[in-house]
Amino acid sequence: VIPENIPLDVLYEDHDMLVINKPSGMIMQFVSGSVERAVVSYLNSTTVSAYGTPLWPWETSTSFEGIVHRIDKETSGILVVAKHPVAAKALHESFHQRRVDKTYLAIAVGLPTTTTTTANAKQKQQTPSSNIVVNAPIGRLGTRKRLMGIVSTDDGGRDAKSIVIPLAYNGIHSLNRIVIETGRTHQIRVHMSSVLDCPLVGDPMYASTTITTNNNNDDNNYRCMLHAFELTIPHPTTGDPIKIVCDPPSDFSSLSNTI
Repeated sequence: VIPENIPLDVLYEDHDMLVINKPSGMIMQFVSGSVERAVVSYLNSTTVSAYGTPLWPWETSTSFEGIVHRIDKETSGILVVAKHPVAAKALHESFHQRRVDKTYLAIAVGLPTTTTTTANAKQKQQTPSSNIVVNAPIGRLGTRKRLMGIVSTDDGGRDAKSIVIPLAYNGIHSLNRIVIETGRTHQIRVHMSSVLDCPLVGDPMYASTTITTNNNNDDNNYRCMLHAFELTIPHPTTGDPIKIVCDPPSDFSSLSNTI
């Protein structure tokens, strides 16, 4: 992996951890032959050592063990990195034990209804709450490596819980605040599309229909409108909660401002 001096926003940094604002379109790990920018190329550059603490050395030529969680290529926002093995172990445990609060902003086609869904994602009951609680297990579908869907736990699906709070709706798109209590692959995208029938704007994999905006622009001209907005995590050394907030980028805000 060739180090690359990529201008990224550092949201938080100390001797143990680094939190960056990952732009949409940046992949996590370097892929041989790819021309896409990768987070690991940034982490292998000298630009992130300004705090005075060198980053943890590379384990292989294509991966960086300090990355303790992942967000999709098209998703923008908060990404946590450990600077040394002790911090990595503590941060991994925090994610694994679900002691990390993760909140996303998402722009969807349609307005999610106020329902509580059962684990099989087929029965819905009206609730007086404005929050939408989705409990629906997620697993891989067929032979497509990256395609996820609602799969029963008997068939290999893993429990997944999302809490969707609709914030605004303009008759076409909705702006939603989404808290995830688990971190399954494509969890928000699958729950919004397969359970709530409100796929994310610009989602190339799970948006089955094409809806036009008020400006007659195809929604598929947008990137997947998902942003990692807020995260609270125990500090790997002190255990004190560290709260990070990351405002959405301009492409997200320009569309959300029309809702």
